[in-house]
Amino acid sequence: MQLIATTLLALIGAASAAPAHNIRAPGNITITFYPEANLGGEPTVVSNVASNQCQQVPEGVTVGSAKIAPGALCRLTYSAPTCTLHGDVFVFPDTPAEDLTSETVTSFLCQTCTGC
Repeated sequence: MQLIATTLLALIGAASAAPAHNIRAPGNITITFYPEANLGGEPTVVSNVASNQCQQVPEGVTVGSAKIAPGALCRLTYSAPTCTLHGDVFVFPDTPAEDLTSETVTSFLCQTCTGC
């Protein structure tokens, strides 16, 4: 019996020390598209983006670069008409997509996260 209790305590300690998965439940995400490279030009802000759902780039929006607000990551797709499994470019709050001027971004899929 004492062995079982000791084993359980060891497992609880290991589980609480393990890193948590960063993906959270759906939430509000904001992504900003810029018509020029290096976040230049008049931005288009897309707010209230649902987490983990493919979205088409709004009609008439040219994506030369993009950034997202803290608390999310996004995958942009330009190699297909809609989101692909892995996307073509990952965008993190501290790593914007600075030059997409040679691509036509069609869609994006964002996820809320902690630690990103």
